[in-house]
Amino acid sequence: MPIRIMPGEVTPTLFVGLGGSGGRAVGRIAKRLRAHEDFDHQFRGLIRFLAIDTNDADLARLRKGTGEYGRVDDTVLISDFDKVAYSQHRRGESFADADAYFNQWVHDWYRFRKESGAGAGQIRIESRLSFYRSVEVGDLGQKLASIVSEMRAHGHGMRSTGAPLQVFVYFSVAGGTGSGAFLPFAYLCRDVVEDRSARMVGFAILPEAFEAVVGQNRDGTFANGYAALKELEHLMKLDTQAPSSPTSLEFHYDPRSKHKTAVERRPYDLVYLVDRPQNFSLDDVGAALADATYVQIFSPILGDQQADFDNYTKESRRLFPDALNERGEGYTAFYGTLGSAVMILPKGDILEYAARRYAATAVRRYLLLDDPALVSESQREQFKRFSVDQAELARLAPDAQRRRVDDAFVAKLRLLGAQDQADGPWKRALGLLACWRPSSSRPRSP
Repeated sequence: MPIRIMPGEVTPTLFVGLGGSGGRAVGRIAKRLRAHEDFDHQFRGLIRFLAIDTNDADLARLRKGTGEYGRVDDTVLISDFDKVAYSQHRRGESFADADAYFNQWVHDWYRFRKESGAGAGQIRIESRLSFYRSVEVGDLGQKLASIVSEMRAHGHGMRSTGAPLQVFVYFSVAGGTGSGAFLPFAYLCRDVVEDRSARMVGFAILPEAFEAVVGQNRDGTFANGYAALKELEHLMKLDTQAPSSPTSLEFHYDPRSKHKTAVERRPYDLVYLVDRPQNFSLDDVGAALADATYVQIFSPILGDQQADFDNYTKESRRLFPDALNERGEGYTAFYGTLGSAVMILPKGDILEYAARRYAATAVRRYLLLDDPALVSESQREQFKRFSVDQAELARLAPDAQRRRVDDAFVAKLRLLGAQDQADGPWKRALGLLACWRPSSSRPRSP
């Protein structure tokens, strides 16, 4: 779809894909946007794409930008370490003392997988560990800070003056990398951005979207989704106005700054929950999510949505249902969903229908002579004397049958021509008939 952008209209935007599903969604958006003929002029430096994953093979495809996915600007692998050795070290099982900041959220009975560079195996805590370590000793924090700094320092004339940074984060809550990293990433990103006016929006794909591929682990993915959404809802209550709403909650997300043991605002301003439609088939929910958000973000829809969001901020900070609001036991309203519809004009089908309809009309009018607008009722009554008897026709040879049908048609045409006005259509048709001779009566070439 063509995007018309004027100078001063582009808001600095960071697209982040967490895990395989999130990375593919961001890659699909990148491909659509990079296909725009003026991408370098309008968006380069203002729109950035970042993929974070525990699976190096998925990141490699996004770095190349091949197939249905476009090239992302930056990738971060967060599983290139020995999880067992690292967790033992932080638990105090090796030469160092136990790390209380680490053990606050890691179960003492859980034993991490030995694989390095592989995915999270649909286990949330595996992803949370990989993210935690990447923040502590990896380059995730530095890379994120560098990206944000470059977007802010960009002096491009297309930039919207005074517009705060907006961050769109894509992930699934089915139990892989995204479901374990989406909450600590949100708070890490808020720390890096350091702007309360910046907009953080999450796009969460629910477990049912993967029901066709999870196989025997269906119950596990649904349990992961439930746990992830419960944790999200717990933190989303930070910005509600219910009397018993907390002002801060314990959450350890940055091992570099161990004094940060609590958070005071919700992780995302708004989270879109995306599920598989109930009434029709959709092969790839992640691809549909990417297409829908592409239309939403790079069109006036987003501006209208943000205006509505700001207008209804006070109302959205209540807990629902209302009966539970005063006790602080309801649910927050910082959620939404989205979709898009496309009306496709079937040009080929319409042309074929029109051609068939025209052919049928032509046969009815000019061969069967059965159009009341051209042949009157009295004329059709006179046609009866030229009718071909089917029993008689069956006794004739094939050539004689064709001549008999042709003769009847010519007789009807002559009747119409004789009764037509001087320049009428049947008179003209009779004139053309007089100039035509069957091929059998034409002289053969020597």
